[in-house]
Amino acid sequence: DLLKKAKGDTKVVVNLFDGGERDRVSLSLDGGLPVLMRYVVRTDPFVERAYRRFADTPDAFPRPAMSAHIWEFDFPESPEPGIHSVVVETEDEFGQRQRGAFSFEVTVGAP
Repeated sequence: DLLKKAKGDTKVVVNLFDGGERDRVSLSLDGGLPVLMRYVVRTDPFVERAYRRFADTPDAFPRPAMSAHIWEFDFPESPEPGIHSVVVETEDEFGQRQRGAFSFEVTVGAP
């Protein structure tokens, strides 16, 4: 199962707008069974990268703040080479559901 073969420092991070610890976020990889993602309070990695990239420029971002609407999934090992699909489903505390998907490619020799 690919979920058990991804690299230890590789993560899927979801920033759910106005989300909180009462919401549920799950991930399905390559059509596998959904796995609940872990709720965490941390800075958003997208904002972290933008902050570093645009520091000392006219487009500078403010310092990243802690966010209470982040979920993470840690890959335990490296995924096999090829194209993989991820489906993320959310359900908020009121039963409203959302679904998003993306794909990524692992190439031979990738770090």
